[in-house]
Amino acid sequence: MEDGGTLRINGDDVTVASLTVDLGGTVEIEEGKSLTVSGAFSNSGTFTIKSDATGTGSLITNGTIAGNIIAQRYVAGDWSANNSGWHLISSPVAAQAISGFTTAGDGNGYDFYGYNEATNTWMNYKAGGFEAWNGSANFVVGRGYSISYQINQTGKQFTGALNNSAVTFNNLSLTAGQGQGWHLVGNPFASAIDWSNVNWVKTGFNDYAKVWQGSTSSYKDVTDDYSNIIPSANGFWVKASNAANTLTIPTQARTHNSLNWLKSSAPIGYIILTAVDVENNMSQECIIRMKDESTDGFDESFDAPFMAGNAPQIYTTLENKALSMNSVPSYANKTFELGFVKNIASVFTIQLNMDNVPEGEVITLTDKKLNQAFELTKGLAYEFTSEPGDDPNRFQLHFGAVGVDEAIPATTIAAYVSNNMLYVLNAQGKVQVDVLDLAGRMVYSQNMQTEGISSTPVNLPAGVYVVRLNDGQTTRANKVIVQ
Repeated sequence: MEDGGTLRINGDDVTVASLTVDLGGTVEIEEGKSLTVSGAFSNSGTFTIKSDATGTGSLITNGTIAGNIIAQRYVAGDWSANNSGWHLISSPVAAQAISGFTTAGDGNGYDFYGYNEATNTWMNYKAGGFEAWNGSANFVVGRGYSISYQINQTGKQFTGALNNSAVTFNNLSLTAGQGQGWHLVGNPFASAIDWSNVNWVKTGFNDYAKVWQGSTSSYKDVTDDYSNIIPSANGFWVKASNAANTLTIPTQARTHNSLNWLKSSAPIGYIILTAVDVENNMSQECIIRMKDESTDGFDESFDAPFMAGNAPQIYTTLENKALSMNSVPSYANKTFELGFVKNIASVFTIQLNMDNVPEGEVITLTDKKLNQAFELTKGLAYEFTSEPGDDPNRFQLHFGAVGVDEAIPATTIAAYVSNNMLYVLNAQGKVQVDVLDLAGRMVYSQNMQTEGISSTPVNLPAGVYVVRLNDGQTTRANKVIVQ
């Protein structure tokens, strides 16, 4: 393009045979838009891939490249929120200084870490030893890092020569008793990559990866047929299963996708449970899937170990292992042990993704603490509270119709107070709510119209109270602690 001209790419998957940007020229790929250059790419001007909270631009080059590019990276911050601030990141350009992703000033803090599998240690960029471990003060192409910011960052950008080649790792460490073979690698391209592309080399690696989701404050499994798109400049976890290993991230895996961070879809047959922290909107998935090559026991290649984030933990247990993804040849008429560990909240739901359940399948959740069962395939969420010290082996998940002797009872109404909010669970319609102190004095009373989880603000001094609920059919009293 001519000197001084400006070209803005604002279409989906624009393709050109070649592109030359002369000195003084400007090209901008708008947020959420994409450009493919099938031949030579040369830049002597300013070439920018833009990014904001809605998404990021995407560039794929298939020929020779010359000159530098700018790849912006919007990064959400807000350390005050439990489910925001942390992201896994990698560089799509060579020799990008990590210092370009630091911040300074009051109220504008940052953290930056790499992960050392051999010692199971997060390597702090601010501490001694980081550069020796990392090999330099720059991003290593293909390596992932973890970053966190106190506030949103709109001015961060990668600047340098665009990476246009496959990235290969050989013999990544597998250290028993330390990192157990987990490595934080990264998408080295200015576009998304597809984990299901056949050109990946994953010799000696398990058939899944993990990506951090800041929006849910939890890790999500990446497989060939679920959550298979890893966004541009995104770090992700892989797990070595053999010390003699090779991982190649191929150029053929590049694909246009405007996501800033991972989202997902799943095929029919994936059973996806989501545990939600109602108070803070953090959530964690647990997957049971049918896979012909798998067994009912633990399969190193197909069963993904659970990684805890800040969300409530939910996982299947098998052979003393906690699994975020459990692959079986069939789940017909089987029962799975389901673990649950609360986070900072007290009120939770467990819900089944009905979009992926095979037609006619009946799936029942049994709460062993309350001795009650709940059919998840009716499409409703199971609502419950959890307290410190609860047995993590609280639930079972059963596939198949419940027998006559196992009739599913109605879920018991319950109440909980947290963060000056009174929650009423498992109620439909009008419920009389009375709060009494331990001396029996009424300190709060209200007739609430409820549906599922309902809440109302309360202003109670710290102490122990009894919440009495009457829905016209049953009366239940719950002891609650207000802190």
